[in-house]
Amino acid sequence: MDDAPDLPARWARLALGAAALTLTASAVPGFFLGDGAPYGNDNSSHFAEILAVADHLRAGETDFWFDQTNLGYPLFVAYQPLPALLMGALVALLGGAVAPLLLFKLSIVLLWALMPVAWYAGARALGMDRLGALFLGLLLLVVNDFRAFGLGLSSGLANGLYTQAWGALLLPLALGHAWRFVVRGEGGPGRPALLFAATALSHAFLGLYAGLAAAAMVVVRRAGAAARARRLAAVVALAAPLLAFWLVPFLANLEHQGGLPWKSESENGYALATLARRAASGALFDHGRLPWLTYLALAGAVAAWRRRADVDRWLLVLLAATAALLLGPTTWGPWYRALPLHGELEVIRYLAGLHVCGLALAALAARRAVPRLRAFLARASGPAWLSPDRTLAAIGVVVLAGFLLGTWGHGRRYLRSFDVGERGFAALRERLAADTRSRFLVHGRLGTANHFFLNLLPALAGRPQLESYARGYHDTPSVYYLEYFDWSPSAFSLYNVGAAVARGGRGERLPDGFRETWSHGELRLLEPPEPPGWFAFVRTPFTVVGDARAVRRLLRVSAVRLYEKGVLPRLAERDPGTGDRIVVGPDGRVTRVALAALADGEPTGESVARALASYAPGPPRSRVLEASRGRNEYRALVEAAGGEDLLLKASHHPYWGVRVDGAPAELLRVAPHLMAVSVPPGRHEVVFRYRNPTYQKALFAVSAAAFAGGPLAGLARRRRAGVTERAGR
Repeated sequence: MDDAPDLPARWARLALGAAALTLTASAVPGFFLGDGAPYGNDNSSHFAEILAVADHLRAGETDFWFDQTNLGYPLFVAYQPLPALLMGALVALLGGAVAPLLLFKLSIVLLWALMPVAWYAGARALGMDRLGALFLGLLLLVVNDFRAFGLGLSSGLANGLYTQAWGALLLPLALGHAWRFVVRGEGGPGRPALLFAATALSHAFLGLYAGLAAAAMVVVRRAGAAARARRLAAVVALAAPLLAFWLVPFLANLEHQGGLPWKSESENGYALATLARRAASGALFDHGRLPWLTYLALAGAVAAWRRRADVDRWLLVLLAATAALLLGPTTWGPWYRALPLHGELEVIRYLAGLHVCGLALAALAARRAVPRLRAFLARASGPAWLSPDRTLAAIGVVVLAGFLLGTWGHGRRYLRSFDVGERGFAALRERLAADTRSRFLVHGRLGTANHFFLNLLPALAGRPQLESYARGYHDTPSVYYLEYFDWSPSAFSLYNVGAAVARGGRGERLPDGFRETWSHGELRLLEPPEPPGWFAFVRTPFTVVGDARAVRRLLRVSAVRLYEKGVLPRLAERDPGTGDRIVVGPDGRVTRVALAALADGEPTGESVARALASYAPGPPRSRVLEASRGRNEYRALVEAAGGEDLLLKASHHPYWGVRVDGAPAELLRVAPHLMAVSVPPGRHEVVFRYRNPTYQKALFAVSAAAFAGGPLAGLARRRRAGVTERAGR
């Protein structure tokens, strides 16, 4: 690059190895000792899912329902599957020979120790020389943004963005090998297809961004665009079947995903002036310090505009597209949400894309500055033994030493753990595990809203907890309704909450029947005399018709009030044309009301509310005799009086099925986002069972075979080539 001498390969390897060893050393010994669970907001939820996958695999289950938070949701339908599948399989395979928490922490450190190596390798495939690639690999560890949500140690470790770290490890390799094939026409489509698929399966957004970056490769210049488009199409054609086992169910079930009711700048994007102000202040790359990396990226952008080589053009096009998408609906309006896969996307995710472009430009700027620095040193006077090359090497050693010291400090700051064997937490876990007939509640109002209580505690206790934000953006519309949890006795019953964990005296909002049953220090457990139970009988005299998101505003309050009367409406997407029903339009407004309890005339919000309040059939006559919860299923023995439906207090999903006395029955979707089944009079056994579709399992077998066979086939080709070369000598 710029005709300057490159860094010797052994020096690049030495610097990368030093970075990896420094980060690893920063975690020793404290991070790995004892029963410590890693800090980082999302780490606990990822570890909980790994444990759940391992438990399912040990039991021979190939259906994956996760019931520990948010009323339950399906694994591997909405969220990226690869990290949890691989780590869960490893935990199951080792069978306790290595503690699962230790394996999880080892994987965190290994991911970040290898991160500079992966970015170095990706940069080399993009055409950077060794010094430029080394700059990029090392700069990744020092980027620091105001939301700790992009790339870099602060987001990966402080926020616990575990699957994003997997995706970030694979992304540069996918982009580098795509560049070699799509732009240069070198090699074949197999390797970039495998890497693209692995990136998307590790982190959905980074997979989406890899697709955007690959599309930008097609337009780096006008000449040859058609050929590049054909090569990219070949990559997509090979990657699609690898992704199909996850992508097909994902796209088929979009309406059953996501659901936070509130959205701020992080979800809706930034005004142009706000984004420009943050960029100028250094908040995007240098939060809390002098904006040196921001200026370096800016210098790289200016140099790229002047030079305009293929890689420069590509980075500038990608940077412009990324910045535009980071503006989100705040700037572009409702059409933004009409973009493919952007309906529920957190716009702040594009901050990671901004880091990809900015760090690459900064690395190019740093590389181009080296020969200029050498020329300056050559002009400067000094002793004969202190040559420009020796001076430059000394500067490099000092800079690398400072970088390593900073990396060690960041590792010590972020690689910390919480002792789950601590007496109070361990005793609470055992107390909760003793009775799993209901969910428990932790909450900010109770002083127990950190991720160890929200996600780790239910995983270790084997007892579901009501709500977690870690997966609120992704997996189930139930989160919307849980955000409006009103602390009434009916809400506790509707969601089967039979315990609450509080600190100190924070329990005044709990229903009157809750009494303290255990305490340790500030921690208190409060429980009613009897848990509400996983099942209840209700009447479903009318139907609410509309899109799953459109009906939320109507149901978020009315569902709990109706349940108090023993009533819940059925839910349908299409108007049945008969019976009592309320039809809701796409904007959430009621467009038609056909209720027997509503007098003639134009329906108003008040009159509809009065009509709903008139449904008061009294307590149910049917009884739940026995109930149990297992992997992917709930069972009940009931005595039904007829005319009432059996409600299961778990998130509805179309992959659930239900049988009454062994015979298939119709699964009903009822408010707010639960399931029910009609039961005829008499004593019956009812079984709700979750099953991933057979086609998904078949597609997974194809994908697994391709991921295993692709590298093996490549190795076989290299061996054959080596044999041929030796034979020709």
